[in-house]
Amino acid sequence: MRNTAKIYNNLGKCRQIVKSTLKFLEKKQYVDKEKEILQEVNDVLKYYLKVSENLLKRQVRNMTVWRVWLSGIKGISQTMAGRILAKIDINKCGRVSSLWRYAGFAVKNGKAERKTKGNKSSFNPVLKAEMVQIAKNFIRQKNKYYKYYLQQKEEEAKKHPELSRIYIHNRARRKMIKLFAKHLWLVWRQTEGLPIPSTFYDSLKIKPEEVLDE
Repeated sequence: MRNTAKIYNNLGKCRQIVKSTLKFLEKKQYVDKEKEILQEVNDVLKYYLKVSENLLKRQVRNMTVWRVWLSGIKGISQTMAGRILAKIDINKCGRVSSLWRYAGFAVKNGKAERKTKGNKSSFNPVLKAEMVQIAKNFIRQKNKYYKYYLQQKEEEAKKHPELSRIYIHNRARRKMIKLFAKHLWLVWRQTEGLPIPSTFYDSLKIKPEEVLDE
């Protein structure tokens, strides 16, 4: 009887283990199926992202501002240019200061304008991030804007020896971004036939054509 009870006890445990194992197998099969579906979805998304990117590039190539100017600057791809141009309505930017502000590089009360908690931002944070990424590309590619960045960095270091290296870097990079935005504003409005102050071009110390690398 004891042996019989022991056998039944062992059988019971075996059944529990088998039952649990089957449940685990079912869950694994479900997870594997989910992974397969997610992979298919991911492949479809990648495909449409690629299609969207190609369409964006095609539109950018059709824009005069790309053909006559942006395409000649190292560090700006067609995709990056499209992301920036798509976020700006150059018709509404009657002044370069309007573009600076919308891109997040305006000065307010003597300080760089920043987003404050609880208040609606006056600039487009996505556009600002894109502009910062372009600046990083300029520095990485060491293009002609990079030369301007180095000059500003040196000047900032002389004017403010008390500032840290990262602070000086940020200030110089900001000035480089604002110069790029100023050039973009001018060339884009010129190509669209929009009004520009008569003295604006002559007032530029660095002309848009002087930063072209190609």
